[in-house]
Amino acid sequence: MASLHARTHVRKTPWHTIVSGDTATPQTVLVYLNAKTFCPACDGHSGSLKTTICKDGHCSSPVRLADDVSDPDMQLVCPEDLECTDRCRLTVPHYTKEAFGAGSWGPVNIEHIVNFCSYIKKVTASGKKAAVFSSMQPWACANSLLLVGAYLILEGGLSAAEALQRLPRKVHQRFPLPWQTVPTWHTHSLTVEDCIKGLDYAV
Repeated sequence: MASLHARTHVRKTPWHTIVSGDTATPQTVLVYLNAKTFCPACDGHSGSLKTTICKDGHCSSPVRLADDVSDPDMQLVCPEDLECTDRCRLTVPHYTKEAFGAGSWGPVNIEHIVNFCSYIKKVTASGKKAAVFSSMQPWACANSLLLVGAYLILEGGLSAAEALQRLPRKVHQRFPLPWQTVPTWHTHSLTVEDCIKGLDYAV
């Protein structure tokens, strides 16, 4: 299996870089969490897209990155905007969105994970760098970390411990408690690490 390692760009970039494959055919996934983002619903509220940031969740698509991206080989990927991940929204049979409450914000399910992995494989197969970013919403950061971590396990063949070492750190890595009307985080909240270890055990 192809070797997998991680390296982070030095200075002046928020992108954490994970490179897989050999030197002849490298496959690159970049991750940018807590990014400044905006969507059509919030455009123009302050007269400048650079300062018009969705702070309470995006109301429409597409979710766009406020920062400029100059690398033509980067293909931006926003999990909370992808149809294949149901925009990182979780549903439970026989329960309404209102009844499930904050639990609808994740963690994403196995179908979302498999679809995301297939999506990233297509991006990297085209020779592009998959540039995965999330907004400042804690649930978005956690879901993005989980999806990339799952990709490292399912497609890179890494263990949970190895995948966790390669993911960006210093982010909100917990999911809100389910069944709560208002998103609430607690020491008993499910973590990204919990989910990645569970996935690793399952495979």
